[in-house]
Amino acid sequence: MIKSLIRWSAAASIFAATVLGTGGNQFKALALPNEQILEILNPVPVFTIANKEGQPITVTRQVPNEEASGENKEQTLLYVFMSPKDAENYIETVVKEQNAELATDAVVVTLPLGYIFEESQKEENQQKGLLFTFIPTQQSQTAAQGILEGEEQQYEGGVPLFWIKDKESGQPIPSFENEDTANPILRLFFEKDRLDNAIKESVQDDVDFDANFKIEVTLLEQIIGALVQKDDEYLQKIRFVISDESQEFILQNAANAPAPAGENQQ
Repeated sequence: MIKSLIRWSAAASIFAATVLGTGGNQFKALALPNEQILEILNPVPVFTIANKEGQPITVTRQVPNEEASGENKEQTLLYVFMSPKDAENYIETVVKEQNAELATDAVVVTLPLGYIFEESQKEENQQKGLLFTFIPTQQSQTAAQGILEGEEQQYEGGVPLFWIKDKESGQPIPSFENEDTANPILRLFFEKDRLDNAIKESVQDDVDFDANFKIEVTLLEQIIGALVQKDDEYLQKIRFVISDESQEFILQNAANAPAPAGENQQ
């Protein structure tokens, strides 16, 4: 539950630097220790498609070769879905249409976001040109577009994260876990509906709260970029709030998820 406002100018500057902008999704040059980054990212479940042996199913495409003008090169993508339903729909539509036999063995696999981050760091994957491509939900994209309508910066892609700031100061409004006011945290919501519910609870506790905040949007890719590039204590206070759909999927499928293995191309 969101309780009250603390004036954190440093946190505000970090969030301002990461609001919007698409950025890359391959992360380099660690600033925070790798263990701390994983502690922040691992609670977030993401969803990929694999065969029954747990080998991720990748996609290849032709892209312009920057080193040879007029020529193309092969690029390998691993789609990382934020919604298990989107991953399932991808199997039923794209995979089944392009490779019916492969679709028969395809399953949705739940992985921690930290695992994707670690894989993106591996030199062997970087040398192969393997790109980890995040697929946001349509609902989150629509919500981001609505919030930013008429704003100077527009939503142009990426995985939206929703948070609230104080209207007057522009600083993020922190939360407290278990009434621990000595250790405020910064909650970033993957689902605007969950943020809306948290706001309703706060308004019930403080009738003035409703007039003092504004919902903002930043991108998961940019937050990870900040974790990688900035060694700042405020980044360690970030807590991601996953969607209800993701929580339900994990509870229903945790026992059946195969472990990740090598690659299997579509």
